[in-house]
Amino acid sequence: SIATRLEAAAGAIVATAAESVRLLSGAVLDVAGRAREFDGVTVAARGGDVRIAAANGDVRADAGSRIDASAAGAGRAGTLDVAAPRGLVELNGAIDGTAQSAAASGRARIDAANLGNLDALNAALNAGGWNGARVLRQRGPGDLVVGAEPLRALEVALIADQGAIRIDGVVDASDTGRGGTAVLAARDAVVVNGDVLANATIAGGEGGRIELRSMLAGIELGSQARVDVSGAGTGADGRVHLRASRAVAMTLANDASADDAIRLGDAIVGASRVALEAYAAYDDTDGILDGGLITAAIVAADAGNRLYADASEFMAHATAIEQALGGDRVVVLPGIE
Repeated sequence: SIATRLEAAAGAIVATAAESVRLLSGAVLDVAGRAREFDGVTVAARGGDVRIAAANGDVRADAGSRIDASAAGAGRAGTLDVAAPRGLVELNGAIDGTAQSAAASGRARIDAANLGNLDALNAALNAGGWNGARVLRQRGPGDLVVGAEPLRALEVALIADQGAIRIDGVVDASDTGRGGTAVLAARDAVVVNGDVLANATIAGGEGGRIELRSMLAGIELGSQARVDVSGAGTGADGRVHLRASRAVAMTLANDASADDAIRLGDAIVGASRVALEAYAAYDDTDGILDGGLITAAIVAADAGNRLYADASEFMAHATAIEQALGGDRVVVLPGIE
């Protein structure tokens, strides 16, 4: 536990434990940037880095604690890296990653068995200005739901190792310059009922990139969903990448739409290309890889190569799948893992 002030101006603070780490009320981890004048010129050192890791327990920051990696002047903010791979992360204190622009603001990575209340976590990160990048990964069981509190950063990744992802609110990677990047990756279904945004909002800005990935289930964009990668003005539109298993993609290859496991509707806005990567996974038990060795034969475009033959057989259905998803706007790709 930490109950005092630790200061490393524009530096780094690392707190690790075999069990849990807790910041008590009054604890301060200060790596904020500093501005200094040299020969009449003010120079800002970027905010520093805070890493907190609990190997077998929780990471908790109590109300009244503070983590400060904010920028000084026009400088850049720092980073926050919290890891509790077998425990809970709960950040109830102040966490400051503010800067004068989103591009310069803090970059946060939270990796835990349990992210707890996702809306509360996003509220804390939003209030602290962690808008440069936000990577939130839940390793343990359970779904991740973005609700009333937006998940907002120029680079967003939301990962559910053992559950689904549902967006009822807003994932916002839009920007006044070039649109950002948003990745939603789940073992189970990815469902969007709200907005996933990576669009540019100033004339000439290029649209960004959105990736929706489901390992074992489908991808569904609801009737009120918006997935937006539009450019602004003369700016080029962005791209949307979908990833699902070939078995899931094959539900689109027949005329029975009731069993379609991927549903896009009219939700995708401003995409110059929508790609569906339908993947097949192989490992040593398949008898294809020899001790994990990838040889020239395995990557050869030859009918005698099972990976190639499987991909070719699947691609015979590509046109039907593309038509089911909206025709010319979608291209189907055979992924191999």
